[in-house]
Amino acid sequence: MFLCIPVTSIHDLIKNVIQKIRSKLVSKFLPLSGEEAQGIQPKNKFKFFPNALGAIDSTIIDIRRPSNPEMQKRNYSGKHKRHCVKFQCLVNPDGWCIHYCGVFNGRKHDIKVFELSKIPNFFQNKRELRNGQRIFYHPQILADSGYQGAQKNYEEIVIPIKKPKGGQLNENEKEHNRKLGHDRVIVENFFGRMKSLFGITFNEYRGDIELLKEIIPIVICLTNYHIKEHPLRNPNQDPISENPSSDNFSDFHDYSDDNCQILRSFNMEFN
Repeated sequence: MFLCIPVTSIHDLIKNVIQKIRSKLVSKFLPLSGEEAQGIQPKNKFKFFPNALGAIDSTIIDIRRPSNPEMQKRNYSGKHKRHCVKFQCLVNPDGWCIHYCGVFNGRKHDIKVFELSKIPNFFQNKRELRNGQRIFYHPQILADSGYQGAQKNYEEIVIPIKKPKGGQLNENEKEHNRKLGHDRVIVENFFGRMKSLFGITFNEYRGDIELLKEIIPIVICLTNYHIKEHPLRNPNQDPISENPSSDNFSDFHDYSDDNCQILRSFNMEFN
């Protein structure tokens, strides 16, 4: 009981407000269809994969260790050695998130998250040939080694070439992996910007996971808006060097000098 108001009533009120904010922000700052996402004309292009729509990856949010043993098992990530949840973002060359999916248990592998996100259906295009036959295709997207196997549902995905068992990669294969890592780091830069702005995505989350599912789309939309005001990079500028396999971020910057101006312009645009 708080101020003579039941805690459950306060929780329901907060959730109702968050849902309304989420709905309006998502309609304004996240594409609602594959056609809309592909219709965005970015100022930048990937250096080595200029035809790619974006780079995809997932990131985690630490959570308190669940008291339920089954939930402990489902939310424990062996890769990160902690209890967490994860969500996935597809980021275009300008650093805008154009597709989001989550929140999932931390144990779930990236390739499984990819399948659950239904990206192959979201970005499916069709073309009718002169003979009346229809062919289906997708825009090219860039991914890391966690998406090995995604080609069976999304042939256009570009992933690193895996070193053969007992063998070595040749120079061309190593060069392919280096170029891919160079271009797909934009998604890491997006996560870096987001985590530098919103502590809820960087610190341990102790609240209701169902409520977090409503909050994360809001955070992503606000990050998109912030990147609109403060681009991750200038056109044709090389990305920030960073370890793509790490969840540390190197895009931290003190934006406090601009916060008032950003809030004023955001209020004008949002209203």
